Amino acid sequence: PKLTEVLRYLWQTRAARYTFLGIAFCAMSTQTQAVWLPSFLIRSHHLSVTMAGVMMGMAAGIGGALGTIGGGRLSDFLGARDERWRLWIVTVAMGLAPICFLSVLFVQNITLLAITMTLGAMFSAVHLAPTSAVIQNLTPLRMRARASALAIFMINLLGLGAGPLIVGRLSDHLRPAFGDDSLRYALTPVILFALVSAAIYFLAGKRLGEHATRAAQIRRA
Repeated sequence: PKLTEVLRYLWQTRAARYTFLGIAFCAMSTQTQAVWLPSFLIRSHHLSVTMAGVMMGMAAGIGGALGTIGGGRLSDFLGARDERWRLWIVTVAMGLAPICFLSVLFVQNITLLAITMTLGAMFSAVHLAPTSAVIQNLTPLRMRARASALAIFMINLLGLGAGPLIVGRLSDHLRPAFGDDSLRYALTPVILFALVSAAIYFLAGKRLGEHATRAAQIRRA
């Protein structure tokens, strides 16, 4: 199928539309943190480049693995009882992630910082398996490859493009007032991306439940 056909189908399928919007804002939160947190650790906590890399690597490795596996399992377990929870589990995770992120930005104890970073990485990774599965399940077989490619495109365009750029410009603007701590305050609004993502995933879950109900009715007819 042509790309325009895939785009039209995804836009007209409301569950898919909201899922794509949800992952876009989620990427703006998670990718912006991945880009700027190492610099924040070096500037505000005066860690060496090596120590900052170790902390980020351990948080992403341990937290990311737990979030990815746990998110997929919880999505399947809860979704088998109520289809909406296949995506509502992401709503819960993205609602909790900002608490961890704010802790990362403002706690001073390095041990607590490492713990909150790992928990934040875990909650931020919950969306990966449910989102991929839902996009595949909502898309006809002949459109799935392009739908997945579009999801990756949005993650890179907004997550790696818009999010880090916004924070970088804001940090430059705040630097005369806050010095090296300007990045701390420039990163704070990133929690809004996560909260918007949580709200959109909630709407996507509602639409997913409606989609599943219609599909069941068609099978019974």
